[in-house]
Amino acid sequence: MAHAGHNDDLKPTGVTAFLFKHLIIDLHFRSFVPDIAVNDALDLTPWDIRGQAIPMPGHTPGSLVVLFDDGRAFVGDMMAGGYVGGALSSHRAGEHDFHADRARNLENIKAVLKRPIKMFYLGHGGSVSRESVDTAFATGRK
Repeated sequence: MAHAGHNDDLKPTGVTAFLFKHLIIDLHFRSFVPDIAVNDALDLTPWDIRGQAIPMPGHTPGSLVVLFDDGRAFVGDMMAGGYVGGALSSHRAGEHDFHADRARNLENIKAVLKRPIKMFYLGHGGSVSRESVDTAFATGRK
């Protein structure tokens, strides 16, 4: 997708997302070449970061998470905070509006929840607590 300059066909997870996809969202962007392709777990200590980047395709084929040794995780669009792109209830974890592979993304969330993460940083919405993510996903609620 980076080389092509547009997203693959992401599937909406609800009615609002369906409307956004067909009425509002332009899925094109300036193409680019990534500096580093992360195909396996990548130790970040050479960059003085105590953590690792792990590929977790689901939201998109190239999705990854960055897990820090101190219990923080940057998960990007694996999940979303709040509603309307985080404008409402931004600290409430929930499912992102679009995924390339929804089932795989939900499996990735379960895998991340097996780790001792305390705070999740998202691509949309605010940061969300472990409790918020557990409430949204561990109990089957999305």
